[in-house]
Amino acid sequence: MKKYIPILLIIFLLPVFIAIITDITEEKPYVVNTYEATPQEENIKLFEESQVVILETHYEMSDGTWKTAKNKSYKYRLELRVEEMNATLICLTNNKNLSPRQAYKEMMDKNDPSFGTNSKLVGFHK
Repeated sequence: MKKYIPILLIIFLLPVFIAIITDITEEKPYVVNTYEATPQEENIKLFEESQVVILETHYEMSDGTWKTAKNKSYKYRLELRVEEMNATLICLTNNKNLSPRQAYKEMMDKNDPSFGTNSKLVGFHK
């Protein structure tokens, strides 16, 4: 039985060592670009001047994903033209096929909780 103890230790401890080494060497995503929220009192003026209005601070990450200040991750940042609003919506989303109409509908429908979980409106411009 004693001769099996070293083998058992290796079998049980090897995965632990591998996990520790992987965690140490694995590069964590870092912020590449920051999009600071526009002060609310400037939103209308900037929109009328055809400038970008950022509603919520968000970050482009080194791995190509996007994060909000609340640390929610999204795969895509889409700019979607919505003719009904005469505006382009800037959305963080996990749905790369999000259509302008779908984004507008979900944003306007207060009873549709999916927009806040799958997509997030973070800005707009003319």
